[in-house]
Amino acid sequence: MAGYEILPATVDDAADFAALVAGYPYKSFQQEAQGIDRARLNEFLAEGARAALADPQISAWVVRQDGKAVAAATLSPNEWHGQFYGLKMGRCGSFLSYLAPRETTPLLCQALFSRAEAAGFEHLSMRIDGDEHQNLHLLEERGFRLIDCSVKLGAPVSPQPPAAPPGVQIRPYEEADREEVLRISVSSHSRNHFYNDEALDRRATDALFRAWVERCLDRLAAYVFVAAGARNEALGFVTYLVNRPLNEKLGLRLVALDYIVLDSAFQGAGIGMALMGQSLAALSDRFDQVELRASQNNYPALACYAKYGFRTLSSDFLLHRRGA
Repeated sequence: MAGYEILPATVDDAADFAALVAGYPYKSFQQEAQGIDRARLNEFLAEGARAALADPQISAWVVRQDGKAVAAATLSPNEWHGQFYGLKMGRCGSFLSYLAPRETTPLLCQALFSRAEAAGFEHLSMRIDGDEHQNLHLLEERGFRLIDCSVKLGAPVSPQPPAAPPGVQIRPYEEADREEVLRISVSSHSRNHFYNDEALDRRATDALFRAWVERCLDRLAAYVFVAAGARNEALGFVTYLVNRPLNEKLGLRLVALDYIVLDSAFQGAGIGMALMGQSLAALSDRFDQVELRASQNNYPALACYAKYGFRTLSSDFLLHRRGA
């Protein structure tokens, strides 16, 4: 396109990536609600961009207009997910095409698809902000499909938890809970966005989720709690992640609720609210904010989160594309 030039990006372009990150017009409500200092966040994200540009596995591009960077994107292998689906998968980690999407998104897509074809990628994924409607339509025109709209929610951590239903105890995870937790993770969880992609085998998604929970139980998660029944058996579980570098950089005490799942036989009885509330109360001396992501149509979960005091901070469109 006249006036626009796309070039492979290197670590020498890190300042341009940082400038595009700093000018990103979305997520301001989330930053204000969570008390995030924009300058410190931009510095943290710029450090991440420099690391990505230095990674030989990551391909990157920058679009310039009259020499000025106006868009950028990255593409990396998605080996973790690919091993479950038997596909060579790629992930677009950054897609900064907000200044002139009609002109720059086609250029970035052309570069992404050429690189994906050369790398043998059979499936691509991308996340963009829920306000990027023009980009959503432009990407759909180029073969991406909307898979889910996720919302990020946040709340202050309350030290005053709700009571658990009679016969239910909220306690830290024990190794003896492992098989029951893994069974629940596969049999009772149905809202992961991968389930919405008909090109991906549902049984493979079950296996992926079980493997992720196994990693959480093997210390990936900072904290795991279970709701236990009268015989001390696990009725459900919740996992929490902590991004310690982010917390240290931004001066936050933020914990992320990664997954909360109940055995389907015990849903709707108030156990989930007690599991979330009491586990967070147990962490209230270490964290004062909690955040999570949920699918926009997971109405029972959203109702539970609203009851606790969560509010919507931002939203994202999740896009998949089969084939390079």
